[in-house]
Amino acid sequence: MYCVNGKHFADLYRNKISGYADWCEQELGCGFYFNAANIGPYMSLDETCLSNGDVWTFLTNKDGHGGRGTLAAAIPGTKSDEIISILIGAMGKALRRKVREVTCDLSSSMMLIAAEALVARRRK
Repeated sequence: MYCVNGKHFADLYRNKISGYADWCEQELGCGFYFNAANIGPYMSLDETCLSNGDVWTFLTNKDGHGGRGTLAAAIPGTKSDEIISILIGAMGKALRRKVREVTCDLSSSMMLIAAEALVARRRK
């Protein structure tokens, strides 16, 4: 409809726009990617199956609108207890309090991750 080659656009996004080529082995050396600078008040949490069958959980900042500063965390797997321990270990309490809202699907594991690791309970 828009005369855009999908494969070319996906390659362009991966190699130029997303900044994937700039990720070094040190960031993925521990098995996951985390960038505290991309944590904001409105976050999204979702899982995606990559081309080789690996399922990853992605935490993104909604204020980034898909551009630079959007990807906050990429963690392999979807097991809620593992994702929660990684996020709590990577994020301090003050950084977790910065998150006010998390958008996720109706998956019970995603809702548990959002409730336990991201949205800090506030006293009234």
